[in-house]
Amino acid sequence: MSKKCESCGYLMEDESDYGGHDYDSRYCSFCTDGDGILKSFPEKLSDLTDLIIKKDKTMSREDAFNYAKKALLKMPAWKHIKPDDYKFRG
Repeated sequence: MSKKCESCGYLMEDESDYGGHDYDSRYCSFCTDGDGILKSFPEKLSDLTDLIIKKDKTMSREDAFNYAKKALLKMPAWKHIKPDDYKFRG
């Protein structure tokens, strides 16, 4: 059974991929705490920004931040977030 995380789009296939190791979770283990509770938007934004920089060392932190924010805001978990509430602060 596989489905995409509603927070980041990660394809969850194995039990360990699901938040809280629960196949009923809408979120992946990267987007949740140990109990399967969704992390906050700022925390996920920071995590994804760091991951992007790690994978693309040529990208600036500001560009990675803006890319991560744009990607996350497309996901159902963050539809209530207002883009202007989160700006890069160097």
